[in-house]
Amino acid sequence: MKISLKTPYFLNENGPEAILQTAVLPQQGEQSASSRLFLVTEGIGGAERGDAAAQITAAAFKEYFNKVNPVGKKAVRQLYINETLRFTERRFTKHMQTSPAAYGMKSTMAMVHFNNDNTATLAWVGNCRIYHIRQKQILYRSEDHISSTWQNGAYVLLPKTISTTDTSYASTHVINDILPGDYFLVCSPGVHEVLSDRNIKYLVSQGDYTDATNESIVDKVSELCAKNATKNISMYLIQVDGQPSDVAVPATGGSAQKQIKVPKVSAPAASKTKQKKAPKALYGEKSETASIGKRSKIPLLLGLLALLIVGLGLGYKYLVSNPEEVFKKHYNQGTSYMLEGNYEQAITELEKAVSVKLEDTVSIYKARMSLLTAREKLLTQQGDEFIKSGDLLNARKLYEEILQLNPANMNIRNKLDNLNFKIETEKQRLMTLADTLLIQERFKDAKELLYEALSLAPEDTVILKNINFCNTHLEEDSVFIASLEETPEEETDNQPIEEERPPEREERDLFANQNDPQPISSTTYTNPISTTYTRPIGSTTTSTTSTPTVNSPNTPSSSTQAFNYVQQGDDAFQRKNYSGALSFYERAYNLNKDSRVESKIRQTKQRLDDNKNYKNVISQADQAFRSGNYDKAKKLYWNALGFESADQYPSQKIEECNAQIEAKTQNNRYIQQGDAALAAGNYDKAKDLYTSALASTSDRAGVESKIKQVEAQKSRKEAELKAEKEAAEAEAAAAAEAAAAVVEAPPKEEVVETPPPPKEVKTQTSVPARPKEQNTVDVRSIERFCKTEGYTYECYQRLKSERVFGQADKKVLFRLGKFFEQTDNKGKAKECYEQAMKKGSDQAKNRLRKLNK
Repeated sequence: MKISLKTPYFLNENGPEAILQTAVLPQQGEQSASSRLFLVTEGIGGAERGDAAAQITAAAFKEYFNKVNPVGKKAVRQLYINETLRFTERRFTKHMQTSPAAYGMKSTMAMVHFNNDNTATLAWVGNCRIYHIRQKQILYRSEDHISSTWQNGAYVLLPKTISTTDTSYASTHVINDILPGDYFLVCSPGVHEVLSDRNIKYLVSQGDYTDATNESIVDKVSELCAKNATKNISMYLIQVDGQPSDVAVPATGGSAQKQIKVPKVSAPAASKTKQKKAPKALYGEKSETASIGKRSKIPLLLGLLALLIVGLGLGYKYLVSNPEEVFKKHYNQGTSYMLEGNYEQAITELEKAVSVKLEDTVSIYKARMSLLTAREKLLTQQGDEFIKSGDLLNARKLYEEILQLNPANMNIRNKLDNLNFKIETEKQRLMTLADTLLIQERFKDAKELLYEALSLAPEDTVILKNINFCNTHLEEDSVFIASLEETPEEETDNQPIEEERPPEREERDLFANQNDPQPISSTTYTNPISTTYTRPIGSTTTSTTSTPTVNSPNTPSSSTQAFNYVQQGDDAFQRKNYSGALSFYERAYNLNKDSRVESKIRQTKQRLDDNKNYKNVISQADQAFRSGNYDKAKKLYWNALGFESADQYPSQKIEECNAQIEAKTQNNRYIQQGDAALAAGNYDKAKDLYTSALASTSDRAGVESKIKQVEAQKSRKEAELKAEKEAAEAEAAAAAEAAAAVVEAPPKEEVVETPPPPKEVKTQTSVPARPKEQNTVDVRSIERFCKTEGYTYECYQRLKSERVFGQADKKVLFRLGKFFEQTDNKGKAKECYEQAMKKGSDQAKNRLRKLNK
């Protein structure tokens, strides 16, 4: 069947949110029955990020599918989707370079592409969904990409996204079974959070396969979501052209036969009747006896086949009608395997449990969490095995994979920190040994050690430069280093850039101060890898003409003195007395300018710099800790460990920072909950929460001001209620007095004067009215005041006192109405909703209708 589509319909509305952070493809005015790519994307991050992310994602998919790598006649598959995602990420990066405020933009997406081979490719990232629906049944529904992430001291469930920080990969699914009348629904979370699977099946089943009813279905979705959704509302409803009855079973073979689910049991009898009417030539030239035997076997075979099909159908019906039992079986088996430590089998069973379609989302969530735990356990087990075998790099790779599954796994994070420290220590040891061999010009041996270090840090340019230094002396080809191949901008001539390399050993005359120095025989070293001397330098020198003086640099006493200085410098270095070690090494170098002593001097100066940097970083970290900036202090203490990894002080302070951050997170939670209670008018609860935060917060003044704000608003609210009550009582008293006056009036008077109406008792408000000459006010400034105050009674009073209540924006009026509705002041709520409805707010109209009921 060649797939043809009916007119697709879409929604892309704000819902209750002020900013539209979703986009659809095709865009408005571009959709038609000939469209093949349908996409819904939702951005994350607000005005600067979410809106841009959604628009860029839709534009990138459109550009890649139509221009960069046109689909043509090929079918879209996983590789093509991944390449589209890479293209989208590059578009994100390009946008952030010109708009820094968009840094951190993210998006989710779901798409359907109808291929030329009569299949449909479904792909999604995050929690946008795709449904394939046929005759009141959901044949397929995409599974949301949700991960458990540790944020602000608690686990939160967040969707996976397309971003520039992590490489994103889409899940894909290809549907081959597509019939006329099938529906495909692509929607954002704002739709499926309101409509359950049952609601979606019911709505779609109301269609009669015409464009008019399809449009009505979309309108109904818009109406339902406008009342109940908490996010943007975006969707595409696509229907395959034709009705289910259009598909007929061909008389002889054909692909449509595959669509027959269960033939009727009466099929064998019908076949027998047709057989009697068939011509004799149908059975060939066989004898009549053979023909009768064959005719007697056919009904039997067809009967057995029918029984088999019925049995399979009943079994399938049982599984479909009892998904809870199937789920329970796989889930229990999976947890049993986990207790036995057989995590591979546990993962297999739990994956089967998660794939079962259940209405009970709590059970599915528990199965997902168990599946996540099983995967963590398996990867941990494999990583520990790599550690035992000495394969540190593969172990690190698995530990990092675990942290991607569960960033809050502190046990693995500590293991990874220790592993990185072990790898760095081993790399430094190999580089130190290689430096010693370089000093001795043993380039081949040094190169072998450098390649071992390179296996631990493949991108370390220092190791690569030293390998090239060895290759230069060994007359071998150099390895490629990207940073060394770049030509500096100030380079204007065509001369090759000289490669940075360790300094060449100078051939110095150690006896330049002595007249007519004598030749010196070569010095041999018994331990080439050791960085200490094994005997005095120059002790093998001989003189054929004269005896050197005592103060001459080449006398055995001078060489012995240099050797002693080196030994004392080594001792001081081991005690971490780097200043003393440097002094001894410089004295030795002044007596005998040996390159090995020069290397020790460089190493000691580096340690002095590290020690200085360590003290500076510790000082900054302590200052940040004292000022309460624990996040910054924690980062600085980690930096200090890079200079002095063996020091326990930074590690202890990191633990203290973690404890303070946890306490601060709890305080922030109390304050956020208190703010919510205050906005809802629950003053007692707000005060209790602020008091809890006050117990351990560092910002006592800020929290105390919030408590005072609660008390002030509570007092003001009580005063308003009291004033309203007194006004009502005064009005009732005046009415009673007027009625009494009418009764007590003399009967001779024919005309009874109507008593004057009761005086209006004005409620004292917290915001006094301005003089008449100041009636011209800026409505926008009052609306900003309302936003600051949280759209509460003060906002209402300000609008009323300034006589601009009717000029306020419909969103401000709608939020005021919600405030009064939550505080059970239905009179003022209706007043606000009515005014907002006059300005065209459909949401206010729905709320007002609900209040009137």
